[in-house]
Amino acid sequence: MRRTIKGKLTISVICIVAVSIILTTIGIVIIAGRNLIRNQTDALQLNADKYAEEINTWIENEKMLADGAAKSIVSAGNTEDKFLQSVLDTYAKDREELLNLYCGTKD
Repeated sequence: MRRTIKGKLTISVICIVAVSIILTTIGIVIIAGRNLIRNQTDALQLNADKYAEEINTWIENEKMLADGAAKSIVSAGNTEDKFLQSVLDTYAKDREELLNLYCGTKD
């Protein structure tokens, strides 16, 4: 079959079809892989932005609460232990994530 023109044409056509299928498959895999990576990167970036915003909001809330406690102490002009403890207790109330809270004065 290889020696005839019909046989040579058949083998050539089979090779061309096989190479075409292989190249098409490689192209599809490459394009799909790039799209998958891009989609996952976009999703991860959205999650990172979301959590970064949540963390920034939490930090700003903590700063406002700490500033509020400091302003309460300064405006009262009272640095007695009982008063400081009451301000800090008010600040720490219902805050399970708060492990330690320190208050420093000039003294």
